[in-house]
Amino acid sequence: MFFLSCILFLILRLWASSPKEILTLEEVSTMFLFHFRAI
Repeated sequence: MFFLSCILFLILRLWASSPKEILTLEEVSTMFLFHFRAI
């Protein structure tokens, strides 16, 4: 659960700082890969 909340936090944080309205699937998958590699 903590792991999932961390991923959601990262996605929402990057989404909020991005000028785009929605994230593309490619950007989301890239964020997931970076998060997994960090752990």
